[in-house]
Amino acid sequence: MTVSTTHLCPKQLLAGDSLDLLVTIPGDLSGWTGSARLTGLSTMDATSVTTVGPDFAVYFKGVAGTSALLPGAYVLTVWATNANDRYTVVQYKLQVLANLATGTPALAHAQQLLALIETAIYNRVNGNGDGGIDEYEIAGRRVKKIPLVELHRLRASYSAEVARLQNPDRPYGRIKAVFSPTGQMPDILRRYES
Repeated sequence: MTVSTTHLCPKQLLAGDSLDLLVTIPGDLSGWTGSARLTGLSTMDATSVTTVGPDFAVYFKGVAGTSALLPGAYVLTVWATNANDRYTVVQYKLQVLANLATGTPALAHAQQLLALIETAIYNRVNGNGDGGIDEYEIAGRRVKKIPLVELHRLRASYSAEVARLQNPDRPYGRIKAVFSPTGQMPDILRRYES
């Protein structure tokens, strides 16, 4: 099987697949050394960057290479260096997808905590034999659980962080503040916009 190498960077890369592309070298950088790196939730340097005519041939190994990348948004940066200088040739944005063929993908810290928090909320509300008791004492031993309100606050915080990881180009939500004349309390202190 022959894979043709092009000057196009894919928008998505399945973790575990190889990435192979050509990047045109600006004329005044001929003879410089090329390097490349994928940066995002984890980082990986290119397996090789070689000069092929007027191009850098950029290669990232798949198995035991990109397979270690966490799923999420990444930037592929290709740069050229000589003895005294460095020049960024190009940057591409791409999404690394989980390789489900190898089992459960590694999750970012925020995704792991969000899953644990949602499980805790589920267990507190459904199927908890104590009826959702927050605190109790038996024979001098006191048990105090995280209040449900605090679990909901943590879930909102980690949900926002996970959404930012999964949609890095989406702008943050805006908050409109309402101010009133001195001495008066506004009816609405703030309103969220999407």
